[in-house]
Formats: sequence, structure tokens, C-alpha cells
Amino acid sequence: MAEKTHYYIRVGCALVEVSKEIYTAYHQLKRRERYLEERDQKRGVFSYHAIDTEEFLGEELLPDTQATTVEETAIAAILQQQLRRCLSVLPKPEQALLHALYFEEVTEGQYAQRCGVSQTSVSKQRRKLLRKLRRMMKIQPES
Repeated sequence: MAEKTHYYIRVGCALVEVSKEIYTAYHQLKRRERYLEERDQKRGVFSYHAIDTEEFLGEELLPDTQATTVEETAIAAILQQQLRRCLSVLPKPEQALLHALYFEEVTEGQYAQRCGVSQTSVSKQRRKLLRKLRRMMKIQPES
């Protein structure tokens, strides 16, 4: 009687018995990883993990292109402050229109129904009001 072959994979410090299919797939994957590493070495490509130390990770050296800079944060804060000042001097009906459309996320059609006017009228008011705000933002003195 033929003896059954046993297949093992090292997991940590232990050997774990697995099926032939898992054993074959595991070693194919390991060989693929080795091939890719060897190819990268030949081409002069290296991993940032190669420069890891106890103090920092190599990938921490990569700049985060999505992160906002201090300058961008400061400019955004100044613009928000300026916009709040401009909004505060608008007449109440104009403030209500902007609040409904941009903070309550009400559609122009819904706002038109609420006020008893046409959607076209609300659309024109919104465009006119945004132009007015742009002009106000350009001439607002810094304080």
C-alpha cells in the first residue's frame, strides 16, 4: 500500500499540514514574489521598507500629496472668515436662499415651491447672488 504524502507549510514557528493544492499554490506565490524581487533588484528598484529603522518607516519619507499645507489651511480659514462677513451683510431673503440651497441641500425646485415662485426665478436669483458675493469677496478689506 502506498503511503500518503503529507504537505506542510511553516506558519510562524509551527508546521501546519495542508492539502496538496494549498501547498502548490503557496509555493507558486512564494516563487512569484522571489521573481518580482529579483527583477526589481536587477532594474535598480528598491522598496522603501529597505530603509526602515527602529525610529521611522521608510515610507514616511514619501511626501503626502493629499495633505493640506499650513499655508493652504490658513488661506482657507481667512476665506471662510471673509465669506461669513459677506454673508452677514446680505439681506435676510438672500441669506435664506443661500442657506436653503447650500446648507439644507434643498433643490432650486423645492425652494421655488416653498416661496411660491418659479424654479427659473430661483435659479436666476442664485446666479445673481453668487456674482454679488464674488464681487464682495474681491473688495472686502482684511481685518
